[in-house]
Amino acid sequence: MAVDALSEAGTYNETLRNIVDQMDILGPRAKAKDSHFTFQTLEGEKRTPEEIVRRLQPQELNIQQSADGGVMVDVGDFVNSARPAAKKRGETEVDIKDMIRPNKTMPGWSPQTMGGINNTDAVHRARFLPETVPAEATGNVARARNIGMAEASGDLQQIYDANTMYNFSYEDAEAVGDKLLIGNTTLNNFLAQKGLPNERLELVVDPSSGKRVKELAPAEQKAYFRNRGVEGTRRWMNMGGRSVGDGNSEVHVPGFHAQMEHQNPFSGSIDALGTGKSDYYSDTEYNKAGSLERYENAE
Repeated sequence: MAVDALSEAGTYNETLRNIVDQMDILGPRAKAKDSHFTFQTLEGEKRTPEEIVRRLQPQELNIQQSADGGVMVDVGDFVNSARPAAKKRGETEVDIKDMIRPNKTMPGWSPQTMGGINNTDAVHRARFLPETVPAEATGNVARARNIGMAEASGDLQQIYDANTMYNFSYEDAEAVGDKLLIGNTTLNNFLAQKGLPNERLELVVDPSSGKRVKELAPAEQKAYFRNRGVEGTRRWMNMGGRSVGDGNSEVHVPGFHAQMEHQNPFSGSIDALGTGKSDYYSDTEYNKAGSLERYENAE
């Protein structure tokens, strides 16, 4: 393995991580992409969109046992999942649909629900019993405690802030969300209508104009959904790719297992009830805390 070449190319850490993943020596939680590795440098600085996309890419590796009992690795290129038109333009796209992530069927998964406190999991306990966590707690335990305290307060901005790790720009999210794929759809397009099934699409109001989205001009509708998708990607990035309420470090895929959740129910919003009968629009920033595991419901 040409370590010097990898270091010079700036891909040594990513390749090393991919080698360990493919050697199949890790459990399911360890195989999941790590939030800190993906979104920040060792110094805690935000990574560039290009670095984030690369750290989510699989890599072509040929791992073999050598005659002396060691391991030989032929290092190939990072895999480009680009669709035909994008590949023709020389672009890179990364399909994260099947990216390994913990879920409730995997060993070692700490459930996010109040079906019972897992006393062996300090992060799980900190979320649901935050008052028991000492002030000097750090890392994921402190994050889970802060989330638990915010959820107990019921204050939407506190919940939003407690789940926030970074402050990526709209432009950063646009760049990342146009390179990541969920199957054949970019992440930005995939998230554009998340949390808005058919009946909600008929009622949802654009909070910035107070108009129903279905009544906007075609160009305005297109801009609304583009902005909604990019902001969904931005929220995912600013949460470090985690699910709402999750104090752990594993990146989740905002796909089948997760949906964009409204903290206060759509059914009680101005969108559904009309002005004078509610005091909030459904599609505001703090009412959309982020993507949530489907087997836990914020509402």
